[in-house]
Amino acid sequence: MEKKALLVISFGTSYPETRKKTIEATENRLKEAFPDHDFYRAFTSRMIINKLKTRDNASVDTPQEVLKKLKAAGYTHVQCQTTHIINGYEYDITLKELKAFEKDFVSLTLGRPLLTTVEDYEETVDIVMKQMPKLKKGEALVYMGHGSDHHANSTYPCLDYMFKMKGYEDVYVGTVEGFPELENIVPLLQEKKYKK
Repeated sequence: MEKKALLVISFGTSYPETRKKTIEATENRLKEAFPDHDFYRAFTSRMIINKLKTRDNASVDTPQEVLKKLKAAGYTHVQCQTTHIINGYEYDITLKELKAFEKDFVSLTLGRPLLTTVEDYEETVDIVMKQMPKLKKGEALVYMGHGSDHHANSTYPCLDYMFKMKGYEDVYVGTVEGFPELENIVPLLQEKKYKK
């Protein structure tokens, strides 16, 4: 008999309001999409997991811990979905950790991060820009990502390029810890003399 589980894997956050608006909102949509699967959550950030345990006495498992429990409980089919945005370090680690369990289940799958294919970039730009008010003359919009020294940091300039390709000339994408940094974007903003 099949026993199915849905495991949603996130980096995690220690801010309850942020968790509710982002991770839990995504988890709820996934629960609706897979009503015949039992739901489980895992965080990849050990720092966040430890902080929640110490500060809030709240327990969140790592993906490995959840998979051990699912195996022990007799689950046969496990669908994992990451909420990671890029195919960076966290996704690489998750993929490696899950691979160790692939023989423990009839089926063990991992969905890809949000920005993986060209179509993902196109859809993301369309969806994001529908949420924003139309920019007026003299206004620019700058999206900031975390950034990384992982090769997946190329996601950010690619996303910037997709905004431009779709006609959003006044939209820019920067990073806090990668390329392009804000110091790379500010001269572009100054050159175009944006007022807002």
